[in-house]
Amino acid sequence: MKEVAIIGAGITGLTAAWKLQQQGIPVRIFEKRNQPGGSIRTIEENGYLVEEGPNTLQLSSHEHEEFLKDLGLENELIDTSPTAKNRFLVRYGAPLAAPLSPLQFLKTPLFSKKAKCRLLLEPFIFRPNYKTEETLANFVQRRLGHEMLDYAINPFVGGIYAGDPEKLSLQYGFPKLYRLEKNYRSLILGTLKLQRQKKREGTLYKTRSVSFKSGLQALPVAIARDLGEQLILNAHIHQITKSNKWRISWSDKEGNNHDDLFDAVISAIPANSLPLIDFGITSQHLLSPLSEIYHPPVTSIAMGFRKEDIPHDLDGFGMLVPSKEPFHILGTLFSSSLFPNRAPKDHILLTTFI
Repeated sequence: MKEVAIIGAGITGLTAAWKLQQQGIPVRIFEKRNQPGGSIRTIEENGYLVEEGPNTLQLSSHEHEEFLKDLGLENELIDTSPTAKNRFLVRYGAPLAAPLSPLQFLKTPLFSKKAKCRLLLEPFIFRPNYKTEETLANFVQRRLGHEMLDYAINPFVGGIYAGDPEKLSLQYGFPKLYRLEKNYRSLILGTLKLQRQKKREGTLYKTRSVSFKSGLQALPVAIARDLGEQLILNAHIHQITKSNKWRISWSDKEGNNHDDLFDAVISAIPANSLPLIDFGITSQHLLSPLSEIYHPPVTSIAMGFRKEDIPHDLDGFGMLVPSKEPFHILGTLFSSSLFPNRAPKDHILLTTFI
C-alpha cells in the first residue's frame, strides 16, 4: 500500500496525517521539535492558563464538531462566555464596542455619518471585470469606503493575520468576499441570499468560538495520541529527492541516519522554510522564490492583574487596534473573560499581541 510522508507536525500536518490514517493510508509525520502542535502551546503558571499562540478555535461546520468527537474531545470543549459578546475597536484613543446589529450600527460613535451613509450604498456599487488581481484594501475602499477600511477591516486583518490590507490578495486571501461580489454583485445582498438558502437547505450553522478545559494544546495532543508511532519528533530532514519514489534522508534524536521511500510527500511547514531543505540540484532553484514570502513576526504577552486594579468591565472578547491609532500593538484579548479558570480568583488575564 502507498505510504505518505508529512513534513511538519503543526496543526495542518497533524490533521492531514490523521485524515489519511482514518482512510487506511500509511503515513509518517516528521517534526524537528520535541513536541507537536507548532505555535499551539498552553502554559500553566501561578494559577494562570496561558496560550502562547492561538487562543480560540473556530467551529464553522458540523464536520468540525464530528472531528473533535472522533478525537474524544467533546467533553473537554468549552464555548466562549456569553458575557464576552462585545468586540471593541479602538478609536479616539479608547476602546469602543463594535455594533452587533443594524440599529447599533446607526447609533455607534465608531463611524461617522458619512461612513454609515456610504455603507448603505454598497448594494448599488457595480462589480468590476476582474481583469487584474485586486488587493483587499482596494476592494474595501471601492465597496465600503475608506473609513471602513481604516477602522473595521484594517484592525481585523491586523488582529487575525498581522497583515497589511494593501498587500493582501482579495481573491486568494479572502475568497469568500471575492465570491460574494462575483456571484451576487453585492456583499450585503449576497450574505442575505446565502443565509436564506442555507436556512432552506438546513445547512445554516452558527459559528462557535471554543477552547478546551486544559487549553488549546489539548487538540494537537489528542491527534498525536491517535497517530502513535507514526509521529516522529526530533527528526531532522537532510534531503528529499525523487526518482521512482520520494527518498527522505533524515536523522533521529540519537543522531542515527535513515533513508526511507515514500509514494507522496506533503509539506506542512512555512512556505519560506521549504527552500532550506535540500531537494537536489535540479529542482532547488524552483523553490528559491518561496524564501521571499514575508511571515510577520508576532509576539503574545500574557499579563495578570488584580481585578480591582482594572477599571474596565472587560465585558467582551477583546479589543483590536487600527494602525491609525497611536498604539504599537495589534490588539488585546480579555482571556479570563472568554473562558473560566484562566486566572486565579479575583484576578484577570490579558493577552496582548505585538
